[in-house]
Amino acid sequence: MSEHLSAEVVERYCRRVMPPAELRVADHHLAACEACRQRLREAKPLSASFAALRAELRAAAREEPDHLSAEELMAYVDHRLGEVEREIAESHLEVCGQCSECAHDLRVFKAELAAAPATERLPLTQPTRWEKFIAFWQLPAFRLPLQVAAAVALAALCVWVATRSLRTQVADLQAQVRQLEQTNVALAQQASAAAEKETQLTQLRQEQTSLQQKYQDATADWQAKLAQAQAAQTGMPGAAAQVLLTLNDGGGRVSLDRQGHLAGLDALSPDHRQIIEAALTKRRVETPPGLARLIGKGGTLLGGAGAGAAFALTNPVGTVVQSDRPLFRWQPLSGATGYRVTVYDSNFNKVVTSPQLSETEWTASQSLERGSIYSWQVTALKEGREIRSPVPPAPEVKFSILDSASAEELARAQQSYANSHLMLGTLYARAGLLDEAEREFQALLQANPKSEVAQKLWRGLQALRRR
Repeated sequence: MSEHLSAEVVERYCRRVMPPAELRVADHHLAACEACRQRLREAKPLSASFAALRAELRAAAREEPDHLSAEELMAYVDHRLGEVEREIAESHLEVCGQCSECAHDLRVFKAELAAAPATERLPLTQPTRWEKFIAFWQLPAFRLPLQVAAAVALAALCVWVATRSLRTQVADLQAQVRQLEQTNVALAQQASAAAEKETQLTQLRQEQTSLQQKYQDATADWQAKLAQAQAAQTGMPGAAAQVLLTLNDGGGRVSLDRQGHLAGLDALSPDHRQIIEAALTKRRVETPPGLARLIGKGGTLLGGAGAGAAFALTNPVGTVVQSDRPLFRWQPLSGATGYRVTVYDSNFNKVVTSPQLSETEWTASQSLERGSIYSWQVTALKEGREIRSPVPPAPEVKFSILDSASAEELARAQQSYANSHLMLGTLYARAGLLDEAEREFQALLQANPKSEVAQKLWRGLQALRRR
């Protein structure tokens, strides 16, 4: 080789940053050129070069050598390579048995093709797709990346085909989820409509109860007037009227004749006598109109435990109280370590709050305004948490303080009729003191267990709180 290696090639050769083919050309040139070898020794000590060369040879020995392509092999057999390319090809054939065998086969095939007569040549046929695929798969190792890519593509196709049913199932499940969501929306709408109908049904029941009560009152009035008319038609003004009912009341007896005359309570004032006669005739007692605001919507008391009420508030609930410092009572909450009572006015302003309590009752520490409506709430302390009762959706628990005029009138009546359960129960009910009225009528029922009138008076108050 007449030309010498350039300084750049010598430097790259020393640093071993040359491609394998270019490195082999440089090795062949250095083996034949003393001048270049001297330049190489001057550029790098021989021992370091030898060590690097030995490391490179060991690495090259462990690596799979690059093969000549089919085009390069045919060009080499046909003597169509340049001087440098041919020297590179010969150097590779010396160390690669596979390429050397391929080159030998090409030479033999070329010789046979040249020696064979033209008439004996068979026409060329197009290979089938399967033959092309087999031929491609049997290419030399330098086509391995293409084979790997083809294998990956084939595997991806197989996965796509294998998961087709799974993807179909996923699509079906998504469709079912959408259908379920639509069903949930429809059910929510139906639930809303059902709640509205339930509200309407509750209102109709209340109206029915009111109409039934009016019918009973009208029937009682008609029966009383009919009895009076029948007694008047007898033409015996001085004769004794027929007794309609009798009651044992506080050690005495109270009777009502068919003319509506009351006997047994001679000390009654005319107003009170008229009140008792009406209660016995109608089998029920009157209550103040404003009591409905205390009992709540639909006549339902939410003092008991339920939705929005962790524990029941028992007194006062939906009633009027006589004292302006009422006694508050409630049921215990399991595990609670303390309670606190808070009272609010009708504008939701806090009026009075109790200290931390260990008992389940508390008397207001200050007087409340008479004639006013209040609500109250109890906060229980349990395991470091505050639990209030009631809270929404439960309505407020309300009560009212008896106004001053009614309180004075009722105090006088308590002294005058201390032994009459009938009189006190009627007056308590008319004032809205439901707890006291229910207690008096229960005592009247115990004294008259078989009396229809006593039972209706007592049950009437209970029905008022349950409506």
